[in-house]
Amino acid sequence: MIQRKQTIFFAITAMTLLAGLVIPIFQDGQNDFIGLSKLGIAIPLITAALLAFVSILLYQTRPKQLFFGKINLAVILLAMGAIVFYEMSDRVFSFVYGILAPPIGLLFNFLGIQGVKSDEKLIRDMDRLR
Repeated sequence: MIQRKQTIFFAITAMTLLAGLVIPIFQDGQNDFIGLSKLGIAIPLITAALLAFVSILLYQTRPKQLFFGKINLAVILLAMGAIVFYEMSDRVFSFVYGILAPPIGLLFNFLGIQGVKSDEKLIRDMDRLR
């Protein structure tokens, strides 16, 4: 059912990753750079948000939901790597509060995966009792 706790966690994941597109991630003196201004950051963030929404819609098949959640972990890590890559380029950057969006999304995605695993364990325990 769609009102499980992992649905809330996956929804928060998607919202924080989409917020990471419009909130400034880093700046170089005067210019703020948002996630949409760098294609290498925007594509993984959008992909991860879409995977979180797909994970919400796959509530009837827990193994697929778990699979998409794990793939989403890798995509969020890729987005974090892209942010670090852009930060280590030629210019001197300083991070601003938007840098917290991918780690927060990673945390809530992990909590969503744990919720799917606990549901799967509960179903297996119920089948064993029959």
